[in-house]
Amino acid sequence: MSKISDPVEMPPPSSGSGIRKVVEERVVSLGERARSFLDVGEPDMRRLRETWEILLPGIDDVIGRAASSLLADPEAREIVTRASLSPERAAALFKVWLNYSFNGNFDRQHAMRMFMIGLAHARVGVPERVVIMTVGAFLRELSVELAARLGPEEYPGAAVSVSKALLWGLALMLESYEEVRVEGFTDVTGMRRELYERTASIHAKRLYDELSGSF
Repeated sequence: MSKISDPVEMPPPSSGSGIRKVVEERVVSLGERARSFLDVGEPDMRRLRETWEILLPGIDDVIGRAASSLLADPEAREIVTRASLSPERAAALFKVWLNYSFNGNFDRQHAMRMFMIGLAHARVGVPERVVIMTVGAFLRELSVELAARLGPEEYPGAAVSVSKALLWGLALMLESYEEVRVEGFTDVTGMRRELYERTASIHAKRLYDELSGSF
């Protein structure tokens, strides 16, 4: 794995009780479910490491092209400005995230890293839609770069493995937003997690019913 400084403050393995242990258990469980759902196996992990080395000479260009999409969006651009994030710092953070995505083991540590990256975005007010669109922009640019660097026989397998890796990480990043919503609801109201989920379902049904006749 390429040696890149780690900006993500990782919690140690949980050995006590309380919210950290509960959250960690949910994150690790989701990581295992998502790995099974996406059928991420040892061949994918091997292929991802090999693909990273192939992409590395052009990874800065990939980051630059994906970042252009980010900065072209008014909402995303406003977030970057508010956070006083320099282009160099943003590029370094993207490179760390990509390094995790290609070189992780899809285990507890990898799942918690992705969750913490999502939590860092939630902490500074980056909406989920911007996170999703950014991952999409990177998937687009990685596909373009792979097509330029791999032959027709190698490209399909590499593209599938890269898609699995980014979507696996995205699921865990978005889970951090759900965790924040649920914890905020339960803290303010004193109600159980199950009630939050029931309330969200009721409001989703109401909105669906109101809008369904319009389309």
